[in-house]
Amino acid sequence: MTSTLQLVVLRSQNVDKLKLFYETIGLSFVHEKHGNGPLHYSCTMGELVLELYPTMHDADTAGIGFCVSDIEQIIASVQQEYIYQHPIVIEHQKRAVLRDPDGRAVYLWEKSCL
Repeated sequence: MTSTLQLVVLRSQNVDKLKLFYETIGLSFVHEKHGNGPLHYSCTMGELVLELYPTMHDADTAGIGFCVSDIEQIIASVQQEYIYQHPIVIEHQKRAVLRDPDGRAVYLWEKSCL
């Protein structure tokens, strides 16, 4: 099984201030919105995407995403308690969401990024 880091999600109660901070170190963001999700900022750096999302509380402040070769194999091997969202197809890509032991979102995409 092969995985590559594809996504880092940071959540903040002051997402505009967070965006300005990362812009001072040279990152450039665009506005994005996926389906019914919130408006957020996105920055692409090669194959890696950094997204900044608003949050109303201190919990769930970070997430990470991987491009993987076989989501079904991972879902079959991970403990059930870590599965947050079983595989679904979004924008022509199979995606699943896990929660790591500390509760952080771990996004998995299955596509030809490997």
